[in-house]
Amino acid sequence: LARVERSFGLLRAGGIAYELRTTVVPGLLEADDIELLAHWIAGASRYVLQQFRGSNTLDPDLAGAIPYTREVLAGMAVAARRWVSDVSLRGV
Repeated sequence: LARVERSFGLLRAGGIAYELRTTVVPGLLEADDIELLAHWIAGASRYVLQQFRGSNTLDPDLAGAIPYTREVLAGMAVAARRWVSDVSLRGV
């Protein structure tokens, strides 16, 4: 985690455009987790919530997972905007 925090600090200080992404995997991440992540990266330039696709996973335990609906992801984005102003969805 220290390396991730260091990398994020370098991005913030670097003065270049960047975006942070989270692939939202049902069963691994819930709405509360997304808000906690957004709080942790508060002030980030851009945060993207990516739709999980079970057909593209290398983890056989996740292959049958049903992705969150667009509406659920949109709700997560609303909560994340409390901490990061530019939050978007990808792959939905």
